[in-house]
Amino acid sequence: MTIKNLFAIILKLIGIFFIIFIFTFFIPEQFNLLLNMDIFYPEVETFIPFPLITIITILIILFVIYYLTIYKTELLIKFLKIEKYFGNEKIESNNVSISKFTQIGILISSVIILVFNLPNFIKDLITYLSAKDAYQQSLTYIFLGSGITSLLALILLIFSDKISLTLTKK
Repeated sequence: MTIKNLFAIILKLIGIFFIIFIFTFFIPEQFNLLLNMDIFYPEVETFIPFPLITIITILIILFVIYYLTIYKTELLIKFLKIEKYFGNEKIESNNVSISKFTQIGILISSVIILVFNLPNFIKDLITYLSAKDAYQQSLTYIFLGSGITSLLALILLIFSDKISLTLTKK
């Protein structure tokens, strides 16, 4: 098995876990908000409620992530530059360096963090933008927390090769 094949399997599993996570945690929460919108936001009168916009947005993003992780895994592997960093190295070989294993761990961790934090970031962004000015200040820290987590996961994803070399430097 090559490292590229391992990443293809891991990306497909992440896509499946992401879909399960969205349908078990995020979508029911948004339906609850949609059904109880008059209780949570009594003074807000909009033509289209924000939870409905959130549900539609998440379903579109969910479809894209499902399509990319299950059917177009090669595009993600090209985006992550797996072949550039690892080539066609076999996992069974003993000549794979510790920095490569560290980079694999960083890539897997950052993708998992990003995938599981993305729905929270979108929800926090929409909640922050839909709140009244008096409530926005209290929601700022929640929004910044999920935003910083997503940003750090992207940084780890983009600079995984440099970080792994720095961590394994002797």
